[in-house]
Amino acid sequence: GIRQTYAAWFSQTAARRIRFEQLRVQPTANGERCAATAFFQVVYLDVRGDLTNQNGVIEFLFEPRGTELLLLRVRY
Repeated sequence: GIRQTYAAWFSQTAARRIRFEQLRVQPTANGERCAATAFFQVVYLDVRGDLTNQNGVIEFLFEPRGTELLLLRVRY
């Protein structure tokens, strides 16, 4: 669902910007995973051409897989 939402959004607007601030990364309680939290601001032109701002918090949960990180969950 998230991918479809963003695909539609990117196809409907010519101008967009996402900025992340105050990124915090920490291990989970069992130490096998890593959680990241950041504040974000999205600025874009809506379908009518009006400038729109949205702010929020986004959280990621990662698990190490060798030299890579597997993204387990995204919440916003």
